[in-house]
Amino acid sequence: MRSKIKLFCFLTAVPFLSSFCDAQQAESTCNPLDTTQWVQTSKGCLHIYAFLSDSVASKPNLVIVIHGDAPFSNPGYQYKMARQISKRHKNTIAVGLLRPGYIDADGNKSDGQKGLTTGDNYTPEIIDEIAEVISILAARYHPGEVILLGHSGGAAI
Repeated sequence: MRSKIKLFCFLTAVPFLSSFCDAQQAESTCNPLDTTQWVQTSKGCLHIYAFLSDSVASKPNLVIVIHGDAPFSNPGYQYKMARQISKRHKNTIAVGLLRPGYIDADGNKSDGQKGLTTGDNYTPEIIDEIAEVISILAARYHPGEVILLGHSGGAAI
């Protein structure tokens, strides 16, 4: 049986000017054996934080939070939002996802190319990798529903 996927988009204006991010040169710190913090895809390793609500039964809701382009800072709010969702909803697993090429506030880096944060990395390859992560997480957690929350560029993807 296939899970239903719900998509919620939170779009904001995409900045037309952005600075290059020195941090995108950092190495991935992938540990694919740590399934609460990493997802190994066919293209590389993406960082996540997975949070479980106090009561998780069969067919939980799987909520995946995807951050925006973050041109001026390293994103981390997707993890905070996932944690809040898991605390406020029963039978829920909420995952904050770090997009390919990005570094979070703790220095974790997902493999891939960040781009210039101008929408230039909304490519079929990035979209396929995000879709692969969603499929892997769905196979891992066997959800009743998959709900995607995207902010700005995360919503565009």
